[in-house]
Amino acid sequence: MSIVGPRAERPDFVFVLSKIVPGYSDRHLIPPGITGLARLSLPPDSGLDSVRRKPAIDLTYVHRACLLLDVQLLLCTCLYMVGIRGPLAGRVCGLRGCIDSMSA
Repeated sequence: MSIVGPRAERPDFVFVLSKIVPGYSDRHLIPPGITGLARLSLPPDSGLDSVRRKPAIDLTYVHRACLLLDVQLLLCTCLYMVGIRGPLAGRVCGLRGCIDSMSA
């Protein structure tokens, strides 16, 4: 496990979701992390529809992963923890296009 990367999911959920959500297993191409782009961009899962959006965002991270992006996500996570969320946090962290969908 790393600090930044796709959030880990319970193994029994992974097995089921891999069968019904196209591309879901591709998010496991890199080690899971405590925080990540999908974690900061989406609200907590509330059903299958919200889970379907995760792979696309996680794959964006997988393809763009670099030290700068990890630092930006860590900064954004710190802002999230103190209550600064949404587009403002995205602008401060340099992730405006990625985090605009976060709830304010």
